[in-house]
Amino acid sequence: MSGGRADPQTWLSRHRRSGQDAARLVVYTVPPIGASPAVHRDLAGAADDDIDVYSVRLPGREIRRDEAPLASMAECVADLAPRLASHSAHLRQPFALVGDCATSLLAYELARALERTGEVVPVATVAMVGRSPYFGYRDSQSHLAPTDRLREEVTTSGLMPPEITGDPDVFAMFEATVRADLAVYETYRWDEQQLQQVPVFALVPVDLAQDPRFTTWREATRQQTRLIPIDASARTAAQITTAITPPAELAKVLAELRDAGGDPIQGGSGSSTCRAQVVAAWTSLLPEARGTDDEHFLEAGGDSLLAVRLRNTLRDQVGRAPSLELILRGTTLAALVAHLDRECA
Repeated sequence: MSGGRADPQTWLSRHRRSGQDAARLVVYTVPPIGASPAVHRDLAGAADDDIDVYSVRLPGREIRRDEAPLASMAECVADLAPRLASHSAHLRQPFALVGDCATSLLAYELARALERTGEVVPVATVAMVGRSPYFGYRDSQSHLAPTDRLREEVTTSGLMPPEITGDPDVFAMFEATVRADLAVYETYRWDEQQLQQVPVFALVPVDLAQDPRFTTWREATRQQTRLIPIDASARTAAQITTAITPPAELAKVLAELRDAGGDPIQGGSGSSTCRAQVVAAWTSLLPEARGTDDEHFLEAGGDSLLAVRLRNTLRDQVGRAPSLELILRGTTLAALVAHLDRECA
């Protein structure tokens, strides 16, 4: 059964009831690939007593095992978004969405879906060691691998324990679900439509602090993006794997969201005057720029290196930046201003 009327006990696991009559913040986490809600019990245990923590349960596992696993982002969003909207509306408390490694993308897409319906909107989405939508996991095709190779890959990456992958009969029980989970993220392509109202908190391991796959979350929202360095040395960084995010690090973020009481989090990368800053960056960087509205980036002498410089300059001065793909498609100055102007109010 789909939609918010389904029994919450089938698709949702409540880790711990708030110590208060009513929680001040509700958190919905998305377990990592192939995992069940139980893997986030420690994360929930670290949260303050006035924060309620739930984990979603997708088809193909535990008490939803008789349901076919979902193999696309669109299917996952269609399954979970109406349920989250109904459940959070019933609780009537501020809520946040938390993704773990690759499932940070599902948390992000759920926030976008909730924004579009307008019924309820999360106060934030939190990405725990997850790649940004701009990069995603399209460079991997593990979901298409033969069974033996898939077993080897998920073992090496730490995605599944050897107790499961080491026994072919046991692995066969989980193969369809993990293969479908991998397909969700390996076939995901971002349409470059940003979040409008929801800020993003990205927990990034210190050794990946300069890795654009994990630091370009600022492209995904028109609100604040905060990159929070963490020590996650136990995880396998380059793989789609269970991220070992220290519970205390997440608890700090959740406490800040709770204290904000559902109001926008202040600080971070804001925007101010737009057109003058865009024109100044454009004309100072492009060797043949005239600064006219119909001027194309490439015709103004732009190239790949200048696209990176323009993007970085706009990010520093305006507080938001267009994607490199948008610039290199040959955008006009007017189109670039219009793209950023909505963010510079």
